[in-house]
Amino acid sequence: MATKTDQKPVSEMNGIERANYAQPIIEKYEEEIEEGYRLPDEVIDVLWEIGMYQTFIPKECGGEEMDPIEWLHMGERLSAINGSIGWLAMNNCGFFMNYLPPEKFEEIKDEKGRYIHAMQIGRWGGMARKVEGGYQISGRWPFMSGAPEATHVGGASILVDDEGQTVMHPDGLPWLIMGQWPAEQTKFIETWDGLGLRGTGRIDMVVEDLFVPTDMVNEMGFHGLTYDRPMFRIRLLPVHAHASHALGLAQAALDEFTRIMTEKAAPGSIRKMLMGNEQIHQINYAKADSMVRSARLFTHQTVIDALENAEKGKDCDLEHKVLLRQAMIYTTQVCKEAVDLIFHMAGSSAVFRGRKLEKIFRDMATAWNHIITAEVELASCGSYWITRNMPGGPHLAGRKFL
Repeated sequence: MATKTDQKPVSEMNGIERANYAQPIIEKYEEEIEEGYRLPDEVIDVLWEIGMYQTFIPKECGGEEMDPIEWLHMGERLSAINGSIGWLAMNNCGFFMNYLPPEKFEEIKDEKGRYIHAMQIGRWGGMARKVEGGYQISGRWPFMSGAPEATHVGGASILVDDEGQTVMHPDGLPWLIMGQWPAEQTKFIETWDGLGLRGTGRIDMVVEDLFVPTDMVNEMGFHGLTYDRPMFRIRLLPVHAHASHALGLAQAALDEFTRIMTEKAAPGSIRKMLMGNEQIHQINYAKADSMVRSARLFTHQTVIDALENAEKGKDCDLEHKVLLRQAMIYTTQVCKEAVDLIFHMAGSSAVFRGRKLEKIFRDMATAWNHIITAEVELASCGSYWITRNMPGGPHLAGRKFL
């Protein structure tokens, strides 16, 4: 965290500057983040200060409502500093709180005046039954990133009737609601012991017959829209941060390789003496750098275009949804390839536990295994482009677009 007296206020900083402001505190607790169950308080404090937890909270609710491109820049830089923190920048940005009215945000603040939100929308782990004044919710949700430090938690739940039968939405999917409740009303089970992203606290969350009042529930699930602005109309915009997370890890790998080259080689280490001087290293570094640069441009331009398209209506159109998904998956994949290239070029300098490249390699491998960035998800994108001009097209394969 910057200490210079001439440091401009955080509110006037861009996304990269905010991440750099938090960097000293994050690095101070590097080992605790890697080994701990919950982020250290000082790290939580500085992440709140830079607006990471309030990125997608509307301004009238006391949030940042940060420009999405600045948010991508901030997420990428935080990911380069620490892969776990960058992951939390995506998951705990507050987007799925933004159906609450301004007065509710005031009501739910903790003693520090904060609301830190962890929500699981990818796993429909709960069953919700409508009762007087709200919903009775039971369920178990895994991979609750950031839950240990959250003030409020929630998860997507399938709506059922009094007989326990699933209520279907007109879009053909089960009707989902998204409720949230104070974290202290939840049982947490420490299940997270992953290869990478070890500081994300991706634990399981369990509730049994928990009453959640209607004013804490988004009864329209993914379809609810309280604050009608382009950045809120694109319902899965936060998911696009999978791309910025991967970009940050890949950029950090490139930067770390050039740093390792400046270290003095151990006696007899021929590979270290040749590192970066062999033609194959120079070629592969250029390839990795080109992949990261081109993927970054694709990612950012796709978001810019989708936001412009969303100016016209309630959501961006299907073609822009296809491009958002396609850019996210492509970027994650090429960044994984870039990290692999750099990791292998670095040789034994990269393999020891605690080394920067070793952590990047583990974090990237873990992030890449997320279902939403799996290569099979590209089927829906490819089928769109192939059939969009056919009679009755487009015909979409794979998972539906929300």
